[in-house]
Amino acid sequence: MQQNLTCPDHGKLMEYINFHTNSKCNLFCEECIKSQNIQNTVVRIDKIRHKVVNELKSIKQYQEKYQNKIRIIQNSLISLKEKEQQLCKVIDDIDIYQFQNVQDYIQKIYRINNGDVQATLTQQFFQDTKPIDQLQRMFTFSQEYKNDSVILLNKYTIKQNKVIMNSLATIEPALDQQQESSIYFKINHIGQSIAIGFCELEVIKQQQYQISNWNSLGHGCYLISSGGYTYNSKDWKFNFKKNGFCFNQNQIIKISYDPLNSLIIFEKLNDSQCLIEMKIAAKDLYACVYVSKPKDEIEILNF
Repeated sequence: MQQNLTCPDHGKLMEYINFHTNSKCNLFCEECIKSQNIQNTVVRIDKIRHKVVNELKSIKQYQEKYQNKIRIIQNSLISLKEKEQQLCKVIDDIDIYQFQNVQDYIQKIYRINNGDVQATLTQQFFQDTKPIDQLQRMFTFSQEYKNDSVILLNKYTIKQNKVIMNSLATIEPALDQQQESSIYFKINHIGQSIAIGFCELEVIKQQQYQISNWNSLGHGCYLISSGGYTYNSKDWKFNFKKNGFCFNQNQIIKISYDPLNSLIIFEKLNDSQCLIEMKIAAKDLYACVYVSKPKDEIEILNF
């Protein structure tokens, strides 16, 4: 070790030897050593700081990513809550006496063309719905208010048994005068021409449920025939005129009576073009059908 050498940078005696081969200075004073230690420490601190900063950036990115996911989940929960509230409101607004209108939706999926339709409906739709049945208006063919040539196969189905033209059969009960009524018919068999619609009971009673002259007003019927003719007891525009739609065997026809608007509507299911509206001034109406040939058969569908 060399003695009595002064450090040119600090003016202090050289007391430490640097054995590092790449060092340009071989001797260091005490201040040199301190300065080198400080520089090394600063470098290490910078490296640590840089690493910490990078880690913080990474953490922040993950934080933002998870915050976005949290926002998405929160928005989904809010949307579900809103839908739940809307559904609850719909449920609260449901009037149990409106269940009769469910038939308008059931008929969209109802496509039975063969077999005992009424038995199938009873089995599928009315097994566990007795409380609802009590609220529904169940329409059946009248055993009393009909021509003798018409026979009842059951309370929902009639058939023409004799060769008597224009035999009428009514349907009970009488139509409600406070709210709309709808009835669905399935055409099981057509020999020549059949018709469905409404009638004034007292008028057709006097004619013994048989119309002899459709060309004159006052016959008491408001019908549409399978050949597309309409019949209106009080309006020449709709009486014995071919301004309706035709329908065939196995098709389903819906008839509706709106007493508040004095309107009757004929509609063939699955065909938006086949809908006829007819104004009517009569009261105390019954639904009815007429058959003209043996084996003509019509069935009521009570949904």
